[in-house]
Amino acid sequence: MKPLFAFAALAFVYALPVFAVDWKPIAAEDLNLQKARVDPSADAEALSWDMWVADSVLNNQDLNTTYTHYLRVKIFTDRGVQKYGTVDLEYQPKEHIGEVAGRTIQPDGSIQELKKDAIFDHVIEKRRHSKVHAVSFAMPGVKAGSIIEYRWRVFTDGVQLYQFLLAQREIPCERVTFHIKPLSNPNYPYEMRYWPFNITIPEFKREGATGFSVATIKDIAAYQDEEDTPPYSETRPWLVIYYSENRKESPEKFWKTEGKNRYNAYKGDVKVNGEVKEIAEKAAAAAASPEDKLRRLYEYCQKNIKNVYGDEATDTDRQGFKPNRNSAEVLARGLGTGRDIELAFVALATAQGFDARLAYLCDRETMILHKETMIPFLPVDDVAVNVNGKWRLYDPATRFLEPGRVRWQEEGVNVLVADGKDPQWIVSNVTSAEESQYHRTGQIKLDEQGTLEGDLHEIRTGHPAEEWRAGYLRHSQQEREKMFGDEIKNRLPGAEVTAVQLSDPADISKPVSLNYHLKIENYATRTGKRLFFAPAVFEMNEPARYVSSTRKYDVLMKYPWSEVEDVSIELPAGYGLDQSDAPGSLGFEPVGSYGVKILKMDKRLLYHREFTFGKNGGFYFPVTSYPVLRKVFAAIHDGDSHLLTLKVQTNPAVTANR
Repeated sequence: MKPLFAFAALAFVYALPVFAVDWKPIAAEDLNLQKARVDPSADAEALSWDMWVADSVLNNQDLNTTYTHYLRVKIFTDRGVQKYGTVDLEYQPKEHIGEVAGRTIQPDGSIQELKKDAIFDHVIEKRRHSKVHAVSFAMPGVKAGSIIEYRWRVFTDGVQLYQFLLAQREIPCERVTFHIKPLSNPNYPYEMRYWPFNITIPEFKREGATGFSVATIKDIAAYQDEEDTPPYSETRPWLVIYYSENRKESPEKFWKTEGKNRYNAYKGDVKVNGEVKEIAEKAAAAAASPEDKLRRLYEYCQKNIKNVYGDEATDTDRQGFKPNRNSAEVLARGLGTGRDIELAFVALATAQGFDARLAYLCDRETMILHKETMIPFLPVDDVAVNVNGKWRLYDPATRFLEPGRVRWQEEGVNVLVADGKDPQWIVSNVTSAEESQYHRTGQIKLDEQGTLEGDLHEIRTGHPAEEWRAGYLRHSQQEREKMFGDEIKNRLPGAEVTAVQLSDPADISKPVSLNYHLKIENYATRTGKRLFFAPAVFEMNEPARYVSSTRKYDVLMKYPWSEVEDVSIELPAGYGLDQSDAPGSLGFEPVGSYGVKILKMDKRLLYHREFTFGKNGGFYFPVTSYPVLRKVFAAIHDGDSHLLTLKVQTNPAVTANR
């Protein structure tokens, strides 16, 4: 942990970089630059990227973190014009972007300003149909040889205790400069500290009388996105800045202290009085096992306590909400925060004789925790319950999770189980491939014109079910049906999707069930007397998982999973199989397996497919394993793209009796 600089005994101030009028001068050598300095093959390169981070107080009361960026980019090729001439500035909930300005400078020094009416705020579609908010604009007059520069400011609600600053973009950067200004308050006992990851950064130095400290790193290569990468904490140069006491402890002592402090901070909020014991007794009365008791207590919390920030709470609930004093009050009121619901579950489990604690972790989609760094960034709370001598995690505050499960991001990670005497580190369990399953069935018909039509059904369990619930929970039934149909049409252009019947995403007592009627004209290709079609309807048009022949980063998948499919395909009248071969089976033990069987029964084909990946909890693979993984998934993609050939039968009666 490196202190940025100690706090001075000053009053609160609010000072941000001022560049409302002047842009930085441009060197003639940059105007005339013909190719990138960091990577000569690059289509564009950032000549400089400055970012200011200022923690401050507005109006003497509102804490605020503001991020200001100033980016200057040299464009070298027409492809660079297409890729970087239009800018999307993405932002997160509780953020907004303002003070956007930009200009384009041509090699002859002429300048075109970005007009205000060319800047707009909208939602953009990302890969895999996810959506994000962004402020977007097209830079004026961009061509090969131009320099574009733009600046913007991101305003947040409150001070961000942990601020993650990336030092890498999708283009190479000649210079990245951080300007950091911590909160100044004589009553605040902490120092701002920083820790660099995957880079060496010089010590921060005071930047005149501005209150900022500055450090610069140079020659940063471009980031190349890859499928199934670990979080950027493992792959990209960045630093975290945060506030902390100066605790001179070994890692073991540091985390013991942290676990004790966190336990002492919440233990007074857990109250197990007579009313709580009575609720617990009634809720668990018919339970047949310890696991069943906990399941019933979990369900009680989800059904009887509304999350004030969730969809189940009303505007009236939110407007009149006052913080709960303890878990007994949460259970009595039936309304609380996510943490309140967790504490209520701790109280009920404790009332039934379980050892239950709050547990803290960092999810692996955000950051992989390395205990030796001693950064107490453990933003996720779960409840750890000792069941038959083993700790098991519960998350009663998340509505789409079944009892005894946590999100995939929280599996296979270090978890700190808080305790007043002896906190413990555990590693969270990983759901098996068999428990996270797609089970698909279909009754479909193929006609002589190549049109496919029929009813398809899908059951999802484990993490696939949780992801579906999470994505659909906040939408109306009509919106869900449209979203679901659009997903299929994105994969199968021209498809008609009707008679959609979907599970209620709020019902976690059953697996997710998805039913629909599908019709696709020209699904099969007709050539003379033959029809060619892929029997793997559910995989049709899915892209290959790994395309690149090389890879830089390790492979970190979300979770192990399995797929089972049984599809009955009625053949068109007068047609029979010209070829009935199936893709070969593929075994890649101990990680998984893939196999397809095709059985002809009279006028019908039965297609059976099984695929399992991540046996024994495997989901993390070193980059050296990539060539094998790529080969495996290429073979699976080939198997799923396998075509069968149907041919007009010259003697249908004879064929039918074979």
